[in-house]
Amino acid sequence: MSRAGSYIPVWRDGSAFCLPYALLHVAICFTLPNSYNAMPYKFELKKDKAGKTRFNFIAPNGQVMFSSQAYESRSSAVKTIESIKKNTPGADIVDAES
Repeated sequence: MSRAGSYIPVWRDGSAFCLPYALLHVAICFTLPNSYNAMPYKFELKKDKAGKTRFNFIAPNGQVMFSSQAYESRSSAVKTIESIKKNTPGADIVDAES
């Protein structure tokens, strides 16, 4: 339920940002620059059911691109993330099936 004068941000078509204004029953919309439309890639740390730390690599569209193994400590997972960020820019693609 909305209060008079309240608004809820809503994304529309990935480029327009609309603020529905409850009291006036209108929406104020404006276009955002392309830089606001995409989330950056990110690493997401989390605890699994066994209490170990894992991480996911998340694409701008919110999809999980890959997940890690379980780490005994958060610091070990963070060190692995830092290593991936540092060492992968020039990594080769190797086909293990050939």
